[in-house]
Amino acid sequence: MQQSLSLRDRFHSYVPRFVTNPELADKLSQDADQYPANPSPQASWTKAIKSVSGEQSPQIIAHRGYKSKYPENTMLAFQRAVSSGAHALETDIHLSSDNIAVLSHDASLKRCYGKDKLVANCDWDYLSTIHTLAAPHEPMPRLVDLLGFLTRPECRDIWVLLDIKMDDDPTVMIKSISEAIAAAPKSPSAPWSKRVVLGIWAIKYLAPCATYLPDYALSNIGFSTIYARRFLTPKTPNVTFNMFYSTLMMPISGPRFIEDAHRSGRAVYAWTVNDQDMMKWFIKHGVDGIITDDVGKLVDTRAAWEAGHRKIKISLRNHLFTIWRKPVAKGQKGKQGKITKKFVINASQPANDKIFDVSAFEKFLHDKIKVDGRVGNLGDNIVISQPSSGEGKIEVVAHQDFSGRYLKYLTKKYLKKQQLRDWLRVVSTSKGVYELRFFNVTNDDAEEDDE
Repeated sequence: MQQSLSLRDRFHSYVPRFVTNPELADKLSQDADQYPANPSPQASWTKAIKSVSGEQSPQIIAHRGYKSKYPENTMLAFQRAVSSGAHALETDIHLSSDNIAVLSHDASLKRCYGKDKLVANCDWDYLSTIHTLAAPHEPMPRLVDLLGFLTRPECRDIWVLLDIKMDDDPTVMIKSISEAIAAAPKSPSAPWSKRVVLGIWAIKYLAPCATYLPDYALSNIGFSTIYARRFLTPKTPNVTFNMFYSTLMMPISGPRFIEDAHRSGRAVYAWTVNDQDMMKWFIKHGVDGIITDDVGKLVDTRAAWEAGHRKIKISLRNHLFTIWRKPVAKGQKGKQGKITKKFVINASQPANDKIFDVSAFEKFLHDKIKVDGRVGNLGDNIVISQPSSGEGKIEVVAHQDFSGRYLKYLTKKYLKKQQLRDWLRVVSTSKGVYELRFFNVTNDDAEEDDE
């Protein structure tokens, strides 16, 4: 008799290895098929909306706010996303040590806040004092703060998609979210249950949601359409789907899943889509929402599609590369595993002399650095920030192969654009560290390229 595969093994067999990790698969494999008796309500307000021409068009969902231009998961990023045309805000929930629902994608404070601590080990009194590494150094908000912002008149039609992280106990997490919603000001336009969608990764969250937030709509977040189909059953008739964009672009299985979900009356959202042609691909295939770091680009892309500019420039090679690109495994002969590099550009001298705008340079790098041959595609692979410890410095952290020579080239390009090349030069002072110096500074032979 053939031995049946465990859910974990089936999960790995159906999902490309590069879009998951053992830890996530283990968490999902702990699911028991326990569905609550009363299903969650529908989320009709999250479906695609009619455009000017009368066609259905996906809603613009701001990923962690306007992440491509402002520090992620901050009130500034949410405010700018709304003012730029977003229909909804996507954000991440973790719990502090005193069970306050705070907005942070990472379980650790290291990447965004420069603190080598876990969110779960810090109380709100401490978390309320820290600020992002990225300028303009914003504080960490709570869920209740975001809901308070959404009571403003300009936000009356904005809804929220929560990404509930699996680092905390499901029951404690959902109970804490319910307490945050209860503590928020009353929503003036519609009840919070018509403006907040609970994004869950696993079936084990269904029971706590049914207990503490039974009137709130649910959305399954995931990488695998195989796993997602466990929610595409009569037992969970109203759950929507928040799927990794690459999964939905899989030949046959991706478009078919979108069709099956729509046939069941479910909305489908794709995350995280930052390339214009891929935005067009998802508009063409009728998803209900596109989750993006770059709200302005998606606003422009929807307008261009509406105006008849519908050519999609995705070659078969690039399509397959998007779907099946794999990281190099550790221990592979002659190749590296996970890559993390840190670069620092010290522009303190010209910045102090008021001839160099560090914030404008930071934005230039955000706009010009290419990932996989495309600008506006940084995601979490390349993180650019101004460290709070160093005035006039830019820090670039790369979680993939990235060349110091390329960063130096872009710096020189910016100097030329600002007509500063006759006054400033880029000097390598140590591995991964560059300094902008005036040409009359001595020790000219210090300059070397650094990979």
